[in-house]
Amino acid sequence: MFKQFTREEILERLHREIESGRPIVGAGAGIGITAKFAEIGGADLIVVYNSGLFRMNGVLSVSLRSGRRDTQVPVKA
Repeated sequence: MFKQFTREEILERLHREIESGRPIVGAGAGIGITAKFAEIGGADLIVVYNSGLFRMNGVLSVSLRSGRRDTQVPVKA
């Protein structure tokens, strides 16, 4: 089970890191396994993208920007 932090707890922790001279490390995650290992690796912030599911299903990144999610990567048999 995970612990849910309040906004105040998060800001307090980040301010302590800054005051101690340590950098704030952020990681981007499109799928859960990336977020899991970012946490294990000590990331202070994890930015979650909703593009991971689309990419795992073969949707091109450019189609995510255009709003056309029906565009798929051709697969050679």
